[in-house]
Amino acid sequence: MPQTIKFYYPNEEFGEFSNFYVRPIEVNGVVWPVGTESYFQAMKSDDPKVQEYIRTQFTRPGQVKRYCHEQVALRLDWENSVEIGPKLMAIYSDTEGLVVDRVKDHFMLTALIYKFTQHKDLAEILLQTGDAHIIEDTQKVGSDPYWGNGPSGNGLNKLGRMLKLVRTYLSGHLRRMQAQPTK
Repeated sequence: MPQTIKFYYPNEEFGEFSNFYVRPIEVNGVVWPVGTESYFQAMKSDDPKVQEYIRTQFTRPGQVKRYCHEQVALRLDWENSVEIGPKLMAIYSDTEGLVVDRVKDHFMLTALIYKFTQHKDLAEILLQTGDAHIIEDTQKVGSDPYWGNGPSGNGLNKLGRMLKLVRTYLSGHLRRMQAQPTK
């Protein structure tokens, strides 16, 4: 396995890591047919009617993202930092520092956890990456220094770093399940 994995397009190698890779997720009993991108974009609004419209009216992640960028008023707390105690600091941090520290980060991490815990095949792909560094390669399209590596290649790469947090969570969950005695 390569030491660094780069992904961007859903139809390329490791494209399953992209939020544009369509797999439905269920969050609190509600199915999001378009998956993580749809859920994340809908959470930009705190209006349940807008969220439901986004959940039900789109079939492709690009449509959802475009609509939300152009039509949805951001919830007031979207960019706010979140108070994180020492216990969560350990869970939400990596070698580069705090990964999940804003409201929007929590929605993204929630979507990723549901995606990879509800689809065993995707969890296996993520777990097979071992300890490889994961990068959303937005440099190839010259955009997004927050979620990806950005035009300069030095972006925050929050999505790649969150995927590594999810990988750690999955491997710990798997170890706990294997350690449980069978009935």
